[in-house]
Amino acid sequence: MSKGKSDFNSDAPYFIYEDKNGNEKVKGSLLAKFVREHLHYKLVRSGGRSDLQIFVYENGVYRLCAAETFKGLIKRYIADYDESLVTMFSVNEAYGQLITDLELIQIDDLNNDESIINFKNGILKVTADELCLLPHSPEMLSTIQIPCDWAEKEIPTPVFDKYLDTLTKSDKQVSNLLLEFIGVAISNVKGYRMKKSLFMVGPGDTGKSQLKSLCEKLIGHENFTSCDFNDLEERFGTSGLYGKRLAGSADASHMSVKELKTFKKLTSGDSIHAEFKGHNAFDFTYNGLLWFCMNNLPKFGGDNGPWVYERIMVVVCDNVIPKESQDKTLLDKLLAEREGIIQKTVKALQQVIKNEYRFDEPPSV
Repeated sequence: MSKGKSDFNSDAPYFIYEDKNGNEKVKGSLLAKFVREHLHYKLVRSGGRSDLQIFVYENGVYRLCAAETFKGLIKRYIADYDESLVTMFSVNEAYGQLITDLELIQIDDLNNDESIINFKNGILKVTADELCLLPHSPEMLSTIQIPCDWAEKEIPTPVFDKYLDTLTKSDKQVSNLLLEFIGVAISNVKGYRMKKSLFMVGPGDTGKSQLKSLCEKLIGHENFTSCDFNDLEERFGTSGLYGKRLAGSADASHMSVKELKTFKKLTSGDSIHAEFKGHNAFDFTYNGLLWFCMNNLPKFGGDNGPWVYERIMVVVCDNVIPKESQDKTLLDKLLAEREGIIQKTVKALQQVIKNEYRFDEPPSV
């Protein structure tokens, strides 16, 4: 019920006003001002799309927010005071004012601090010699949060250790390389600094795709994309890599690749030309890593000089697990050890940083 003049609440938020009849109303422009002051969000204009993206800060991370969800957040400020005053006219008025603000950031401004990893319990500052857990802050423009806590004390990972030992046939150098690669993938370090991709090659039932699946789970489904090697050279192939930390395939088909121009650019930090269907073409730099699992190495055409092979780390996986020994719940068991696994990969990441952003490639690779 509307309140009369004598009942007007002096403690009402300032976007509430009293009309000439003594009824409370919502002022859309002031509601927009209230949202700016009380909600941490960023308006992002990406080079690849004409539409505006809204990222809202929640639980230590900025998450992409659909327009209707953002309107729901605006509406909540009215409802928290008096649900009877909620009208979509006021909500839409405030929304229109907010999305036409000119304080935009570019998508490249997100996740641009290469020295941090966002965990559920804080921001881990990573240098070659030190690890320091800091509190979350909306000032850190992070959209990637590893879905676990950072543990200060070492946590054992018996299932993962046995799995990795079996996968690599007890080759500790190869195991360390895989940990380094995952450590970079979960971090904000630009993948092109290492100028490397990872090819895990061998017959089926060796467990090689499980490691890639584990890495995808660690960084979150919205931060990786699945693509085959040939897709990279297609017209719309590179657009799927935009803003991703990891790209590749867990079961790449046997193929002949005619050209490797895009592959070279992706692994060297060169500008990539891309196009979303129905949108203008644009250029961007891919900051993530490429990881392919396959039964056989692809055949390369075009310019396939030494630079091609220098960009590829080949890990041979030929230790086939008998059917009766295969664990169908292995990935679930590995995820249960994620905090300990993360510790191992972060320590391996520190070694990459100490090596001036070079992977430790053993002779077998």
